[in-house]
Amino acid sequence: MERLRSQPNMEEEILDCLVSFTKIGIACSAEVTSDRMRIKDAITELHSTKARLVRTGIYRQDRGSSRK
Repeated sequence: MERLRSQPNMEEEILDCLVSFTKIGIACSAEVTSDRMRIKDAITELHSTKARLVRTGIYRQDRGSSRK
């Protein structure tokens, strides 16, 4: 939590990323198939949003670390 307070724009960036993930999920699950986001576009958007989240420092890229 201290890290979030030290960078005032970080909380806003994280919120924007969560909104982006949600919008992608909704766009991919439209009832009518032709209205759904193409998977290629979804992947591109997801990678872009993940990169933004990684830059905040809240998300660690190393998958080998264990959580306790």
